[in-house]
Amino acid sequence: MGNIVDIAERVLLGKTIPLDSQPTHESTFQREYCIEKDVRLMSSKLWELQQSYYTSASIREWAFRNLPLSFFSSSYLAKSYSNVILSYIRDMWTPSLGEKVIIVDVGAGHGRLGFYIVKYLLSMRHLWPDPYQCPFLYVMTDCSPHILSWWKTNELLKEFIDRGYLDIALFDVYNPSDLLCVYSGQTLSANTLHIPPFLILNSVLSCLKQDVLAVRPTGFAPAVISLLSTQYEYFPSDPLILRNLQFFPDSPFTSRLKWSFPREFDSAWDLGYDRIPAKLLSDHFADYIGTTIVVPITAVSLLSRVLCWSAGKALILAGDRGVIHRDEVLAAKEPFVSFGADVRIPVNFDLLSLLARDGGGFVAHSQYRGDFVIALLSFGQGVSSLRRTRWAFRQWSDCGSPEAISLLESSLCSEAMLSLRLLLLLLRLAQSDSDSLWQFRSFLVKSEGVLANQSVDLRDLKLQLEQLAAFVYPFQAYHDVLFDIARFFLALREYEKAAELFLQSIRMCGEHHASWFNRGVCLFELRQLAKARFCFFRVGKRGNLRGRRWN
Repeated sequence: MGNIVDIAERVLLGKTIPLDSQPTHESTFQREYCIEKDVRLMSSKLWELQQSYYTSASIREWAFRNLPLSFFSSSYLAKSYSNVILSYIRDMWTPSLGEKVIIVDVGAGHGRLGFYIVKYLLSMRHLWPDPYQCPFLYVMTDCSPHILSWWKTNELLKEFIDRGYLDIALFDVYNPSDLLCVYSGQTLSANTLHIPPFLILNSVLSCLKQDVLAVRPTGFAPAVISLLSTQYEYFPSDPLILRNLQFFPDSPFTSRLKWSFPREFDSAWDLGYDRIPAKLLSDHFADYIGTTIVVPITAVSLLSRVLCWSAGKALILAGDRGVIHRDEVLAAKEPFVSFGADVRIPVNFDLLSLLARDGGGFVAHSQYRGDFVIALLSFGQGVSSLRRTRWAFRQWSDCGSPEAISLLESSLCSEAMLSLRLLLLLLRLAQSDSDSLWQFRSFLVKSEGVLANQSVDLRDLKLQLEQLAAFVYPFQAYHDVLFDIARFFLALREYEKAAELFLQSIRMCGEHHASWFNRGVCLFELRQLAKARFCFFRVGKRGNLRGRRWN
């Protein structure tokens, strides 16, 4: 059962079926019910449903549903981001101002990316302008109060909060209110910052409200869609129906959304946009004639709010699905919409780049072409004032695609003769990312008993495992990387370290009889018999209870 988005009329089995008619029993497809008909994309219920979904989301949405997780919050990506952030701090921070560089992570979700970035920034303390004075405040934001409540109870984040490196805030991109930091009490509003803020938009822009326009020589034609469901929706305003959004697998419409552009407007000022996107389209109308473009209307509104914090200046680091090369923008005829637990349309970074340049700034991005785009957008600041920042971004983006590690891991997963040495090299390239280890956990389990036959220095192996353990950020009970790392230390007879990690696994991912038993074995080998006896007692106790699922 699910919903589909399509044009006003659908062609099924050679028959044209209007929306207001009932499908016949001869159709191989399920029944279709109209939720909304012939509305502009920017006015569709999709965006209202999506906003309601994220506003009410808890950590369970990130743990159990198909929301962006692995690549978008990887340790590798966080390391690259932190290098750019540190360079920006070195460009902008001066002790005479008495102000920290504010780093705002919009839509942080589970918070793993922010945790990694702060951890990396602290590891590079010797490169701070003043190693004895913290020059930054990292602010994680989300639109869901439930997510903020979970952050407050997270032990890993609490350590950074108590030391003044991290703060949290409720921030809704659709609500034009000030940003209030929960712990420091600092409020970000108009002209409150002397140092322009650093904004991270990681996998955020593509899920914000956007519009699609067909640009013709005589004007602009906005996209019109209809929303259908294969089941009767008793509560069409319930955001949970979003998770069922999909196309029929056998439908000829599965590959791409079909757009309808029935009405044309002579001027961009008649489209119902705010002043900034309307002016942007009006000024650059001739550049897009004959194309179909995505207009990030909410993204422009968000940037306008952020720019007012520091007199029209800010630095934006955005990573998302989209297009940025002009030839790709001009070649795109029909934007592709992806449906998972949310709805996403690739971002038109070309329009955002024009906005940054018109605002006296500059734009840098990867020269390689891929689905995932990393863009550095400077507003109100030229290249001369951000030389270190631009160099750090270029050094990273020109070395390869942001998706390189993810693609390499996917390729190696199918290798039958993968060696432990090659896997360790991959983990180093991935900056000790726990998801990388999780993909190859079955291979690691097989390798435990054959370490003597592997051409790997055990000291290097232990060092790599310790680095992996330091970068574990668990919020999924079934995704327990700590247990696998501890089991490897047990195979290496590092009983003290293994016992410590088994205990961390229990505290962070929940109790399981296997964790208690293995910890008991480690303590027995360390001759800590009383503690070992307690662990074995917990094994029997867990046998009478229903433990967490084990994969």
